[in-house]
Amino acid sequence: MAQPAVGASYAPRIEKQDGRIRWGEPAVLIARRVRAYQPWPSAHTRWRGETLKVVRARPGAEKGNEGAGTGNQGLVVGGAQNRAGVITGDGVLWLEEVQLAGKRALPIETFLRGAPGFVGSRLE
Repeated sequence: MAQPAVGASYAPRIEKQDGRIRWGEPAVLIARRVRAYQPWPSAHTRWRGETLKVVRARPGAEKGNEGAGTGNQGLVVGGAQNRAGVITGDGVLWLEEVQLAGKRALPIETFLRGAPGFVGSRLE
């Protein structure tokens, strides 16, 4: 049965650049995009000139504008138990699994062992 034309809507085509993370957005919205864009086009950012895919992430329980207006959006912060999060426009996005270009996806704890300068850096 064909869908009736009345009430029909169209979604725009998803392009690769739609997966680029904008750190000025709220952590909740970014976490939803990470889930929605998996596996393609993938939620991604840049770290040290390389593409870094965020495979799994969750918004922090913290509320408020930790990064809003301060220029801290995209700053990687450390957390308890060898965790890492990124300051967003509203809250912190805690990274759970990431993947550098050409590498396999790793839990954040494993990734941090091989990337000592990650915490304290800024993602583009």
